[in-house]
Amino acid sequence: MLIKQCLKAALCAIASLALHDDNIRNDIAGTLGLLPPITICLQHPYPGVRYGACQCVRALSRSIRVLRTTLLDAGVGLLMCEIVENRDEDRRVTNIALAGLCNLLNDFSPLRKVSR
Repeated sequence: MLIKQCLKAALCAIASLALHDDNIRNDIAGTLGLLPPITICLQHPYPGVRYGACQCVRALSRSIRVLRTTLLDAGVGLLMCEIVENRDEDRRVTNIALAGLCNLLNDFSPLRKVSR
């Protein structure tokens, strides 16, 4: 249980750092290569980890550059939709996934063209 809580805390800390600085968002998605682990965490069985991962996607999707490149390639949009569509999902996770989807689906977003 402690490892899951530490993972959630680490993801939330990454999201907090990335929320207001485009350079940090670019480093997280590019240089540091943290997007693949964040993407994996979107499917984690523990809701707190999914919450932290959704926070990271929400923060990273505030960068147009990251949104048009790495987020699109990672397929996080469909994973976020799956979280929202899951009726058994924790409300907090669903709410933050919806907030992240709002950033992913802006007028300039290439994810608007993806249909299911």
